[in-house]
Amino acid sequence: MHRARVRNAARLGPMGASALAHLFLDPDSIASLGSIVPVRCTMNGREYDALGRCMTPPSVFCLDENPSGTLAFVADFREVRLLNLRFPDRSNRRLRGPRNTPWIGTYTDIATIRTITPAAALVLAAEFDRAHRRKRLGRRGVINAEDWDPGVARTLIDVGFLEHLRADLPEYQRLEPQAPGVRMLPMLTGDQSEPEEVERLGQGLQELMDSFQGSAISHAIYTGLIEAMDNCASHAYPEDHSFRYPTEEGRWWMSGSVANGRQLEVIFFDQGATIPVTLPRSGMSEIAHDWLRRMNPLGIEAADDGQRIQAAMTAGRSAHQVQGRGYGLAQMRELVDLAGSGSLRILSRRGRYIYDKDAGERVDTLDQSIGGTLVHWRFRL
Repeated sequence: MHRARVRNAARLGPMGASALAHLFLDPDSIASLGSIVPVRCTMNGREYDALGRCMTPPSVFCLDENPSGTLAFVADFREVRLLNLRFPDRSNRRLRGPRNTPWIGTYTDIATIRTITPAAALVLAAEFDRAHRRKRLGRRGVINAEDWDPGVARTLIDVGFLEHLRADLPEYQRLEPQAPGVRMLPMLTGDQSEPEEVERLGQGLQELMDSFQGSAISHAIYTGLIEAMDNCASHAYPEDHSFRYPTEEGRWWMSGSVANGRQLEVIFFDQGATIPVTLPRSGMSEIAHDWLRRMNPLGIEAADDGQRIQAAMTAGRSAHQVQGRGYGLAQMRELVDLAGSGSLRILSRRGRYIYDKDAGERVDTLDQSIGGTLVHWRFRL
């Protein structure tokens, strides 16, 4: 017990001593955490009744339309799953169901999600993947499958989410695409620059879209993903950075989707220290700091995370001969110009940077951190 207390306190940093005084998480501090309820669990090909404590994601699980609610749930998921803590069981769970009813612990109530987008689905799947790799998912299974939205279920199955639950949906659950012609590719993951995985993603996109192979967009995506992998390997997981949650050095996740054969999305995600944190460590720091001083005379520390991403982008365009994270980001933006029509969105820590070929640049700072860096291209064909 003493070793667990020390280990968890180290993960939480300065706030560890107070937060771990009882080795408990306060359920009231987790907004998405619900009460203990009866559920229907599907696992290993059979269904059974059980009891569990639900975590409730927002009905609109989307980084565009509902970033605050989506990222707040992701933050709650990390707190519950990755800190190796437990809740004080203030109510007798056995009194809430028949005697010897199985207890499945805390579960994510996917049935509450009515809309999910490819980028948000990748982030959720990546968080489940990390928890699975760290052996923190606990007892797994599909809960209340009959209540899942068919479009949400289709997207999560496509991205590979259910593989981490060791379960499939029951046979009676009929699935339709999320919208006409929308399909998502299985998530790929690795811990270094892996060109063969980029080629796998390209082959998957080719299967979904006949005009992809050999196009300017095909080459642009290959180049952009290699840049993203190189940035992740070189900058995202510095050895001297103190991470709040357990991480795997260099780990990234990526996927893509096609809608109606006309809109292509490619998404890359890492759970690293983020651009606003790592920018001062890169070779672009002096150029970026000069840009921030001009944009924000009150001082660099007052600049928000969105401006820091924009500074990295601007610095990269200003000094292509200097190697650093900003240079790779600048190339990622150039892919949108080469493709002819589309946009680039980068979320890193609380910052959001959007570049649209037609509408130009926009930056802002969100209420919640994404807990890493998300690079998201959209191309209109």
